[in-house]
Amino acid sequence: MASKHVVTALEPDHELVREEMNLPPAEKILHRLELSEEELAFPTKAALALREQITNLPLRVGNEVVVITSAEQAVIELLSVVFLQRRFNECIKVSVRRTSGEFFIPYITTLIERQDDKDRGMVYHNYSTSSCGSCSGDCSNC
Repeated sequence: MASKHVVTALEPDHELVREEMNLPPAEKILHRLELSEEELAFPTKAALALREQITNLPLRVGNEVVVITSAEQAVIELLSVVFLQRRFNECIKVSVRRTSGEFFIPYITTLIERQDDKDRGMVYHNYSTSSCGSCSGDCSNC
């Protein structure tokens, strides 16, 4: 089972996507985000479409996710990171890759769970800084 996932709205043959897929480890899964022209024209529609796609990704606690975007896709990058963090709390490692480099995204801990999140199966870990419950206490390793 792959533990590194590549999430992008870019074409699979884009230079950044090809570079990432060729880097070690070899076991990676590419997830392509698809947005219609109508969704891209309206930020709210784009956000809802991205949320739906991110929610349905086959990710698990402990996985690593790299979001690859171009300079023109700043909103897609931001929304992807926010929804990944909202879904998994601190239990996956999220980074973004652009032409300027790769950057680790620290987690913002002030999110509040909503009933809609529960209904959609979004993960919410309400715990102290000691453990997420899936590891031995050091969440940086999970």
